[in-house]
Amino acid sequence: MYGATKITDEMVGAGMEAAKAERWIFASDNSFRIVIRAILRSALADATSAPWIPLPKTAAGWKARALNALAELSQEDRARVFEAVE
Repeated sequence: MYGATKITDEMVGAGMEAAKAERWIFASDNSFRIVIRAILRSALADATSAPWIPLPKTAAGWKARALNALAELSQEDRARVFEAVE
């Protein structure tokens, strides 16, 4: 992922599968996509601007990244995500 310059549907799909495996339950796939895109956007920004900062390798690391990514969402997107979380 270090060589990536944009977020692809394939990357989002892989992120959604990982989130589902971690039992992150959302009411809709659209909510998943909002969160996963934010996580990937954050990971890509880190990998581009600070390549010495490794991407998370554990579930706990990705959960922390998810919380940080949620904090970076716009207020409108964050409200939609929280409304959709079961």
